[in-house]
Amino acid sequence: MFLPPPTLTKLMDQLVDDNLVHRRVDPRDRRRILAHLTPRGLTRFRRLDRLVRAAAPPLPAEDGELLRTLLLRLIGTLDGDGDGDGDGDGDPPGAVPAGLRPADRPAGSAR
Repeated sequence: MFLPPPTLTKLMDQLVDDNLVHRRVDPRDRRRILAHLTPRGLTRFRRLDRLVRAAAPPLPAEDGELLRTLLLRLIGTLDGDGDGDGDGDGDPPGAVPAGLRPADRPAGSAR
């Protein structure tokens, strides 16, 4: 979903007014503005995440990994990262960053 810039600006203004996000200038590119969740925004996100997860049927593990990989690639593309994963480390396109791979997580963690 792509929004016209004026619509996105109004949406961001509302999120800032509701103390759900705050804006910061990107230190690597001062032309970009980054949005970060506030503590209140994180609490709201976690509550909504629990509700969505409770309402949605679970994905099989292999589908979850594929979805995670594709979303990371999308984030990298939208971020202009170049290698497609959004972390700027130059690893192969579509590679799952360390910490997000199942083998990198502690047993029983559900990310």
